[in-house]
Amino acid sequence: MLFNSLAFVLFFPLALLGHFLLPARYRWMGLLVAGHVFYMSYVPWYVLLLWAAIALDFTAALGIEASKTARGRNIWLWISVTGTAGLLGVFKYYGWASALAKPLAEWLHMPRPVLELVVPLGLSFHTFQSLAYVIEVHQRRWKAERHFGIYALYVLFYPQLVAGPIERPQELLPQLRNFRDFDADMVAAGLRRMAWGFFLKVAVADRLAPLANAAFAQPGQISALAGWIGLVAFAGQIYFDFAGYSEIARGCAQTMGVDLMRNFDRPWGAALPSEFWHRWHMSLSTWFRDYVYKPLGGNRVQAWRRDRNLLVTFGLSGIWHGAGAGFVVWGLWNGTLLVLERRLVPKGWIGASKTRRILAHGATVALILPSWVFFRAANCRQGLDYLCGLFSIGVSGDAGGLQELSPSRTEALLGFAGLVLVGWIHSRTEGDPSAWIAGKSAVLRWPAYWAVGLFLLLFGVFDGQRFIYFQF
Repeated sequence: MLFNSLAFVLFFPLALLGHFLLPARYRWMGLLVAGHVFYMSYVPWYVLLLWAAIALDFTAALGIEASKTARGRNIWLWISVTGTAGLLGVFKYYGWASALAKPLAEWLHMPRPVLELVVPLGLSFHTFQSLAYVIEVHQRRWKAERHFGIYALYVLFYPQLVAGPIERPQELLPQLRNFRDFDADMVAAGLRRMAWGFFLKVAVADRLAPLANAAFAQPGQISALAGWIGLVAFAGQIYFDFAGYSEIARGCAQTMGVDLMRNFDRPWGAALPSEFWHRWHMSLSTWFRDYVYKPLGGNRVQAWRRDRNLLVTFGLSGIWHGAGAGFVVWGLWNGTLLVLERRLVPKGWIGASKTRRILAHGATVALILPSWVFFRAANCRQGLDYLCGLFSIGVSGDAGGLQELSPSRTEALLGFAGLVLVGWIHSRTEGDPSAWIAGKSAVLRWPAYWAVGLFLLLFGVFDGQRFIYFQF
């Protein structure tokens, strides 16, 4: 079920009404049913896979806590990691592995089994949330959950089931045990946040999507200007698409009194690559920091090993995003930027200097932006063609810019107008306009509501485009 669909418009108020009509001790049941309805609207039988992972990790956590020896705890941990990550690996990477093995199979004259596997929506997200739970129990930072239904809801909580934010058990499980009673201000705050998320998705991201699609459909065949326009459009599209989803998810949970973590904090305003990745997809960045980077040694090792840890972490992050060499290139590109930053930029170099911050910000955007070519391109060859086109290497396209990408200049300009508008709003509200407006008087609030609503109705794209991160 898409947030930006008629089905969700009908589902959400019914789910919210049912939540508050139920007695507090039964609300977890209502939300568990809602999670099933929400998830099973895609491919119904995939919920069985989810339940298999839930049963495995619930049992493994209890086994870890009951074990008297470190060896026993580790065995249960690896049973959980192998089973949960194995499920992710089979569905997400079978096709990639099969394609890589094809030449070898043909050379050896061996048959190659072909399976058509459709990746369950949100598999990577709820897999990582489940792994976070088991790892926290193993590290004795959280006690194993005894209530099977509450743990199942931790995985099947519908606002963040498909694309996060990826929550830790310490933050989410206590809230699923003690739901707040109905509060009009709480519901209003959640609805404001949802409205802002819909604005980011429908009025900005989906307006930029046609430009990005047109540019990446013809890599190496368009002018450098059109290539840069398409790349900026995609960077804006994926940011506002995912930030919009995150805000809708947070707002949806907030109407029920559940606080989910912030997932984005104006990353494109960062002055350094490290700052960018502290602000981008924060629930995933902190997951890799805590469960990959730090166990490898983090910053507590020699410089060369620290650099290796960064590259391994970002390489794995690339693989997490998708089965393809382009994602690996994207991950290693950004990992290399962090290595270079640590090697070349003195700590505290920016300080209070506005000039240095502006220069560093420009350099950061210029270095990170081209990496998204490999995230979006169908494969590395197309990514290289597109990258060469950005610098007019062997490209014969005319210099039409917008005309090459959109039949309507007005449509294209609307997308970039939305991008600029949101940038301005974020700069005025510290990146959280829904919270900022809540503290203002009705004289300011209501005109702002009407302005956002009018822009949404006049310029929004209501064709039910899927959120980009649903594929992950």
